[in-house]
Amino acid sequence: MNISHIRYIAEIEKTGSITKAAANLFMGQPNLSKAVRELENELGIKIFRRTTKGVEPTSEGREFIEKAKFVLAQFCELEGAYRSAETAAKRLSVLGVYSGYISEAIGRFAVYASDCCFEFSEADFHTTLKNVSEGYADIGIVRFAADESDADSYPREIDELGLTCESVGIFRPCAIMNEENPSAQSETVSTDSLCGCTEIVSPSRSGGAQLGIAFKRQTISVPGGQAVSLLRTVKNGFFITAPVENSLLEGSGLICRPISDSPSSFCDMIVYRRGRELSAEQRTFCDILKTKC
Repeated sequence: MNISHIRYIAEIEKTGSITKAAANLFMGQPNLSKAVRELENELGIKIFRRTTKGVEPTSEGREFIEKAKFVLAQFCELEGAYRSAETAAKRLSVLGVYSGYISEAIGRFAVYASDCCFEFSEADFHTTLKNVSEGYADIGIVRFAADESDADSYPREIDELGLTCESVGIFRPCAIMNEENPSAQSETVSTDSLCGCTEIVSPSRSGGAQLGIAFKRQTISVPGGQAVSLLRTVKNGFFITAPVENSLLEGSGLICRPISDSPSSFCDMIVYRRGRELSAEQRTFCDILKTKC
């Protein structure tokens, strides 16, 4: 048994689902199930039982979980107390929405902080907030439709989770598409012209659905970083994102077009735990993000 096993058990107990816990922990569900079985065999007890809604602790499991959560809290406190500022500054874990300007920012940051280990993973709005608030990621980048009727609820949710937010920018969404896509022949595209095309969406779910647009054709879900490659093959496809300079797409066979009649704008924000002082490297990355948006 190690601290990872304890994290796994605590997350499963919190979500009531091995599938949801695996997603939150960024690991495969079979691997998580295997880890639980190995721990149960080691301890000689059954920690969880299956229900119609997911899983729940057994009586022995609940007793173990209470003790395990205490150990986990003590471990996190010990780790935080003795992790030096220098050690913390040498790593940066970022979670959130994928966008072209973020890729540019990562590239610039890599040149600036060549000795810093950088990790970026895609996740939707709520998963990003949850993982940043629980310390699984240093910084989150979240996106929501700024013109939605409940847009004010998003900053409230950020505040309620004990997070601080900084605005990156508000922008009208654009569609990246293959130059051979008929819709690419105009300087701007309309939502109607995209309805006959294939929308490529990412795990951060920042596409048409988030804007309140119901495109009628099929969708293909892939990590945002793979969307650009896929568009070279799916010539009638498009990927909704923040504005991208077409000079950056030169030679790729792709082009970026503003969506002229989008009902909403996108708002991107940086989030991190309240009361936490960012390292110099973390602060620099946030500043680079703001200049690239």
